[in-house]
Amino acid sequence: MGEANEVKVKSLQKALEVLNCFLSRQPLGVTEISEELGLYKSSVSNILATFSSMEYVEKDDETGKFRLGVGIYRLSRALGDHFAIDRVAQPFMQKLSNKVGESVVISVPVESEIFYVGGTFPDIPLFSSKPYYIGTKAKMYCTSSGKAMLAFMDEKDREKALSVKLEPLTPYTITDLNRLKEELELIRVRGYATDHMECVIGLSCVAVPLFTSSGHLIGSLAITGPAHRIEGENTEYYVKELLSCKAEISAALVNM
Repeated sequence: MGEANEVKVKSLQKALEVLNCFLSRQPLGVTEISEELGLYKSSVSNILATFSSMEYVEKDDETGKFRLGVGIYRLSRALGDHFAIDRVAQPFMQKLSNKVGESVVISVPVESEIFYVGGTFPDIPLFSSKPYYIGTKAKMYCTSSGKAMLAFMDEKDREKALSVKLEPLTPYTITDLNRLKEELELIRVRGYATDHMECVIGLSCVAVPLFTSSGHLIGSLAITGPAHRIEGENTEYYVKELLSCKAEISAALVNM
């Protein structure tokens, strides 16, 4: 019994050592990890397959290499990691929610999708538009958060993200690639993205991209709510408040 337990611990140690390889660089291939740790390729492949099934790593079908996945974000939230982007942004998002009276969400890019890592809602009794989808993923091409990131990411990453089929989730979803690219160009010019019920009927959003101090795209910040409240005359006001909140978050990230 003791020997069996020890074998399990050693297996776990090997798996965590594989995961730790991603701390220094990404993406990584099976051969690279095998050579770095002195493990059989078959062992590394099996470990990565297990991590992939739990979304701790994600495989690039084009290169065959792996990078950290959304499962890591979930662990970060569960552990209360104060270095996670949503933890840094949380107080500023809450202040924004209270000011505009709507839900505010923060997202990060994951291949051709976005992952909602955090959200806040205003301190209003019986508020009915709480961001229930935190901890889930959504299509990048039909959300304001996703389009804000698409517009400002590297061209290679953008083309890869747009290589998926643009399926209509609602009658308002943009499924024509040329039309979507034209909108992304407009987003780059004006600095913000909108979503007119393109992902969920009745729900509209406005979003701005988030960058590191070195100019690297790390996510997006969005105000979301019922279409009749988000669109029209309110959009300009929401954009102004989003940009102000973005500046506060960016300053906090620099000082981390």
